[in-house]
Amino acid sequence: MEDVRIEVLVFRTDIIEKADSENIGQIFNDDSRIKTWNIDQEDIDKVLRIESSEMSPAEVINMVTRLGYICEELPE
Repeated sequence: MEDVRIEVLVFRTDIIEKADSENIGQIFNDDSRIKTWNIDQEDIDKVLRIESSEMSPAEVINMVTRLGYICEELPE
């Protein structure tokens, strides 16, 4: 059995409102490559964390920016 490594991808966003989070959530929940995700709306950077073994940071940024939000990868 292959050992699948789950990575945690971390981003700064401008996702402020609960409705915005729900809008993004519809896209993330439909993507089978995303194991879990959350947005810390209390954090100044509105941090988005995604657990995935298959997605690159560029793919996440593309998904979020296509919906009209700012999304930048945060360094580890």
